[in-house]
Amino acid sequence: MALTKPPPYYFWVSLALFAGVATLGTCGVVYYVGLVTAGNISGANSVALTSARELEKLLGDQKGPILSVAQQIELNPHWPSFNAKFEALAVTIAQVEDLDSISQNGSIYLIGP
Repeated sequence: MALTKPPPYYFWVSLALFAGVATLGTCGVVYYVGLVTAGNISGANSVALTSARELEKLLGDQKGPILSVAQQIELNPHWPSFNAKFEALAVTIAQVEDLDSISQNGSIYLIGP
């Protein structure tokens, strides 16, 4: 039987260095991916929070006009008479409230039969 020589010491040194560099590289990639993921989550959270606050503000701003129209309907549920008064009511509400966000081309439309 032929005996093989063990590998020289520089083989083991290079193998250890390669394993160390590969381990550090893998850890660095995992750390970087974690940072990017955390940044993306933080950005998405910020956008969602801002959007939710803007929607809450928009709905809060529209509560007054909606309640005004609902009150007029409760006071006078007869559709033809309410429909005849709607334009004046809409102009008054538009002057009091900022309805640019729901107006279409500067006009307020009645949605009904």
